[in-house]
Amino acid sequence: MRTGGSVLLVIAGLVAVLCMAYQFAQFRWYLGALPAQIEVDGVVAIADSGGIREGCGAAVFALSRGMLDRLQDRGMAALMDARQGRARSGTHGAFGAWQEAAPAGRGGAMDLHLSGMDCGGLDEALQQRIITAVAQPGAYVATAQESSLIVIPSLQIVVLSFIG
Repeated sequence: MRTGGSVLLVIAGLVAVLCMAYQFAQFRWYLGALPAQIEVDGVVAIADSGGIREGCGAAVFALSRGMLDRLQDRGMAALMDARQGRARSGTHGAFGAWQEAAPAGRGGAMDLHLSGMDCGGLDEALQQRIITAVAQPGAYVATAQESSLIVIPSLQIVVLSFIG
């Protein structure tokens, strides 16, 4: 019986290590999609759904104090050079020009920008806070081939939302 318990303990330990390794790899993958000019202090939430070829979801990161200070001092101008994912090359990791975010819920572009949050299963309370915040002045968005970056200084976060 002691041996059986030891085997279960080893299996549980291996499962825990694999889960932590997956979470770390997932964090690094989504961090690599953010331009290096957007400094973050860590992850708030990651929620995704998908298969081998396609997927959707959102990764929410906490903005660093220095990034928040630059956004406060310079506004959207602090993001002007943030156009290429730090670990991506070519058009897949390239974001377009930054612009003021527009309110969601009108069937417009912001609904598409935020659609990965719901599709990926991001916490509903966090989704609602994000949707409310982008309706206010001071949030910025840039789009890429199948994703959007939404910087929301009032919540101290950046959201990477993707679909496809």
